[in-house]
Amino acid sequence: MDNNKDRKEWISALSHADFDSLEKMWEDLSIDISYTFIKKPEIGLTQIQGRMGSTGDPFNIGDTTTTKCIVELNSGDIGYSFLIGRNKKHAIIAAVLDGLLQNNDYHVFINSQIIQPLKQKRIEKISKIKNETAASKVDFFTMVRGDS
Repeated sequence: MDNNKDRKEWISALSHADFDSLEKMWEDLSIDISYTFIKKPEIGLTQIQGRMGSTGDPFNIGDTTTTKCIVELNSGDIGYSFLIGRNKKHAIIAAVLDGLLQNNDYHVFINSQIIQPLKQKRIEKISKIKNETAASKVDFFTMVRGDS
């Protein structure tokens, strides 16, 4: 397993997850894990950048609220979360899962029960948005009259 690449992927999946789905999956695992907060969930602001046409120079669009949390599991693993929004419980669950995913005893189980389903839901959501957008696409064209 490529730890950095895999970790980026699971942190992304956890931060993009619909909270209700994530919470249900977490509760269904019934894992009793103890942890301490290194940094309790805190809400802040992060500046968002964009690019014209996704290729131009970056410019500041505005700010968004973000929530971050850092926990230390009883195993010594440290879990981080950083997500858009103000949901502190989401940040805690994501941080605990990040810590557990670093532990070989839990990694395969949590990856198959939470991370892969979250990735699949995100792919389906993006596909649905693309299809809805494509269905409403308007092609503009210029008609040329015979001889001018």
